[in-house]
Amino acid sequence: MAKFRVRFAPDRFTPKQLPQEALKPRKQAPPRRFYRCRYPCRECRQSRSRCDETYPVCLRCSRKGIVCHAAAREQQWQIHLPALTLISGHHVSSLLHSQSDNQLLQYWLEKTSRILVACDDENPFAYPIIEHLSTSQSMLHIIKSISSAHQHFFHPGQVHDSLEQRIKAIEALRGELGMGSQQLHTLFLSIYLLGISSSFLDHELQDFGHEHLEAARIVIDLILAEEASRKHPLTRLAVGTFVYWDMSCAFLTPTSSNPTPNFEGLLYTFIVEEMTGVLHPTTGPCTELFYILCTLGRYIRHVISGGIQDLDLEILLETKLLNWNLPDPEPSTMWVQTAEAFRKHGLIMLCRFSYAPSLVPWETWTDTDEQSVVRNINQLTRQYAVDIMASLSTIPLTSTYLALQPIPLLTAGAELTVEDSHLRRESKSRLLALYSCSRIPANLVAANLLDRLWQLRMEGGCVTWPELLIQDNMKLRVG
Repeated sequence: MAKFRVRFAPDRFTPKQLPQEALKPRKQAPPRRFYRCRYPCRECRQSRSRCDETYPVCLRCSRKGIVCHAAAREQQWQIHLPALTLISGHHVSSLLHSQSDNQLLQYWLEKTSRILVACDDENPFAYPIIEHLSTSQSMLHIIKSISSAHQHFFHPGQVHDSLEQRIKAIEALRGELGMGSQQLHTLFLSIYLLGISSSFLDHELQDFGHEHLEAARIVIDLILAEEASRKHPLTRLAVGTFVYWDMSCAFLTPTSSNPTPNFEGLLYTFIVEEMTGVLHPTTGPCTELFYILCTLGRYIRHVISGGIQDLDLEILLETKLLNWNLPDPEPSTMWVQTAEAFRKHGLIMLCRFSYAPSLVPWETWTDTDEQSVVRNINQLTRQYAVDIMASLSTIPLTSTYLALQPIPLLTAGAELTVEDSHLRRESKSRLLALYSCSRIPANLVAANLLDRLWQLRMEGGCVTWPELLIQDNMKLRVG
């Protein structure tokens, strides 16, 4: 019988041998996980990108070199209103007329108040401030004003509600002053919050709250004039807060005459006798140092404005800066590094605007002597700037002590040269991180100011940041 075979077919059928791996059942790929960001920054949220939530600057914004509008962090433990029911015999809820009022006060207690202190473990501007709200409508309105603007990074297009509350705060403060029955410490806190928020809300850089600062100075004098009020538990808080505020504004106030140092007045005496060794929530153990820098700032403004230099005052300020020491027992490393940075900031300012008598007698200067002095001053200020950056860089960006860094950062960054490019980047990145943390616009302006100063230096110019502010008629309050 004939056999038939399909053309091109193999003679024998040999089943294909599959490898052992192919015979094993395949493992199903794990389902893809979607991670939801809990606190994404505004840039990642708008671009629909996953934010790694690194605080204060996320990695995506850091890589792109853009400003990171980070979400405000919440405290680990929170107390929600109206859990705080009876404060000084008054119900907190009776002060709040809407859900919005409740939300703004809660936001202040948890987030906004943290920008006012260096360490928020014991923040006197958070829950302790509630006891003053029952007697001070002005304080309640200004708290709501600052919180409303802080939610929107103090953006000029989104501060309408904040300005409305500010107007109400000013009107209420006028009424409280007219009645004359307001407790001095409560009055100071209202004036202080109104004053510092002036620079937060003024994007034209023309208003730093000068009239509020002078009013607060009068209140402090009244507090220190009487023995009973000097012993009040809030007096140290008020004095330290005022000294730091005054120091941050000292350079901005025009002076018509040579500022007279007042190291024997009531304020300085109280600082030395009652606050040495006291860890203030804003100034820490450095209240006396900040008072010295107040006098220095006013003197520098006087010199830049064409005033006559005072050699005796310069020597006095230099001596006080060099001799000032942290009180015993020595505070935390954070405060040690911060204090050293502010001391070097003061010495840089003295070098830039003093006669530098220790280098060569200024009366006998020749052109060669002047060139030598300028060269030596540049070397000295650069070394001080490097020292400042070494001190501040030990403080992590996540630390609350970062809030005290803008003034020494600006001074140090302006003195760094092209050879210090890595330190220049560090100074600017820290100012940008400060803006992400506090949302205060002045930190962003200070970072941009450094770029301008570095560009001017590349073009052969030699101008300091205080001189540049005066040239541009900018009243920039940092700190």
